[in-house]
Amino acid sequence: MAVVILRLANVYGSRDRDRVIPLFIEQALSEKPLTVFGNDKILDFHWIENLIDVLCRASQRPCPDLPVNVGSGKGTRLVDLAERIRALTGRGSALHISEERWPEVSRFVADVTAACKLFDLQCPKDPFEHLPLLIEQFRSEMRIPT
Repeated sequence: MAVVILRLANVYGSRDRDRVIPLFIEQALSEKPLTVFGNDKILDFHWIENLIDVLCRASQRPCPDLPVNVGSGKGTRLVDLAERIRALTGRGSALHISEERWPEVSRFVADVTAACKLFDLQCPKDPFEHLPLLIEQFRSEMRIPT
């Protein structure tokens, strides 16, 4: 049996809930403080539809016996992500920096070289190009006027 091992960065999309991006969006739209755990935390985020493309290709192509990282290949400080979401929502939510939580990862940026080569992973210049769409979806679901 052929096996493909994919290590996924933080995937986000329209049905994502209770994780950092949807939590920040919900907090911002509700004008609640956005809490960032760790001022220097840097993570890699990847849009769900890009991941689906990779999954489809990975199911059809031979793969090495090594794990392949799938992400954007770009690191983003969570503080910067929170600020961007605040700006995109147009709300006046405060930003609260709290102590980093253990055992959370403080830095992960995927080396996507193998995924680009094997599965034609397309890494957009901006891994958050879909945030405006996602925010509008949350705004509609939460029935918050624009």
